[in-house]
Amino acid sequence: IPGVVGKTEAVQEDSFYNGMLDYPNYTRPAVWDDEEVPEILLSGNDTIIKEWRRRQSVERTLKRRPDIIGRAGIMPYLNYGAYVIEIYNSTLDPKTDNSISEGLKLNLIDTATVCRTYGIERYILIAPNAQQRETIKQTISLLSEEAECKDRPDLKEALNNIKLFGSTQKALAWIEKRSKTDLHKVVVTTKDCKKAVNWLSLKREILLKNYCTVFLFGRECELHSKMIDSANTVLPPISGVKNNLNHLSVRSTIGITLDRFFGQR
Repeated sequence: IPGVVGKTEAVQEDSFYNGMLDYPNYTRPAVWDDEEVPEILLSGNDTIIKEWRRRQSVERTLKRRPDIIGRAGIMPYLNYGAYVIEIYNSTLDPKTDNSISEGLKLNLIDTATVCRTYGIERYILIAPNAQQRETIKQTISLLSEEAECKDRPDLKEALNNIKLFGSTQKALAWIEKRSKTDLHKVVVTTKDCKKAVNWLSLKREILLKNYCTVFLFGRECELHSKMIDSANTVLPPISGVKNNLNHLSVRSTIGITLDRFFGQR
């Protein structure tokens, strides 16, 4: 209830508010019954204290209540955030087919908005063909202008978060340089793979090791075996009641995957 607690942050940082357990709290005196308040909390450095509390919350939750991680939104607990790479269908040319062009617009709007909703650092499109990159660039520019005319700053911000590269290697090198840390590459497959792991296990691992995670999506023809072999983790196809049917669009797969890791319930 607004106004009942003087400091809103105290409620937001309480156990279960974000799906995680609270960090340990201390009060004066600094030493009591041979137990001391951690030096970090006495440092006066707000940034270091905030980071310490965040990691304590993660460690406590994983140790005491790992079962609640499934419904927790973990993005606020990651130092390096997460990135989405979509490998564009290289066999299609939106410039020569109007229906494909409309599909491209829909894909850009939907996926960029989903990435913004879940706090993704960058939504990266891989288009090996220079003409394709130019077409995508022009489409993004057109959509941004439309968003501005319709007074939709949220959509414009989402579209501005898109970045284009000609190869996956260049994109990964850019992310590594930007984040200044090693990357944990996760390929989301469209077919069964022996090295695939459960998404919940990966979610706990990302939290524990504080990875800079890069999710790679694409159709089966784009996600070739070399890419799967070089991945740190492979996620199995998303399945439902009809497990033998796997006709989800790439943007649907992206939305479901991001909600599993960064959605808050």
